Amino acid sequence: MAYATDAQIRKISNFTTNEISDLTEQIAAADKWVLERITSKHRLEGVNGKIDGSNTEFRVQEYPIADDNLDSAVDANDVEIYYATYSDVNKFLQFGSAQTVTSVVEDDGIINVTTAPTTTTAIGGVFATYRTWNVYDVDYTEFKRIASYVACAYAQAKVLGLSGNYHEIEKDIRKSSAGGNYLEIAKSMLNNILKPGCRVTKFYG
Repeated sequence: MAYATDAQIRKISNFTTNEISDLTEQIAAADKWVLERITSKHRLEGVNGKIDGSNTEFRVQEYPIADDNLDSAVDANDVEIYYATYSDVNKFLQFGSAQTVTSVVEDDGIINVTTAPTTTTAIGGVFATYRTWNVYDVDYTEFKRIASYVACAYAQAKVLGLSGNYHEIEKDIRKSSAGGNYLEIAKSMLNNILKPGCRVTKFYG
């Protein structure tokens, strides 16, 4: 799944297939960049809920839960749940494989799993990996537009023969007489929807 699309990128930029035939790399990089700014990742964070062999409902510490896989929806595929135990030798916390998630109630931060943990299978606790929103209003149409503008800048860099390293693109575009607008438009749109404290002042670093 992706936010940026070939059709929208070409509509914004007017790049032809002769100039750049395949936008897959640019779309993937733009989507990753946007996702990392409109959301925050929570990795192996302890969750709330009884561990008693029958409870299958757990609540994450922060919510609403956000889209993680760029499919413009929040569901079981956007979260991971782990049951922690301790290693035999050093008693280090270990997580094993992710559990099967049946459903997510995004606004309430609820994650439902298939198999209830017990005080044996989750002696070290229950943990989740998930994302939360850095925006007040979830507008997938706007996310797609922003990602497409960023992808336009990446595509333009390739067409102009600038750096293939995406971390250097902004610098290279500033050196060029063309190309800065796509990034500036994307930054402006992004800052209009981000919460205070999450706003973008530069693209990398």
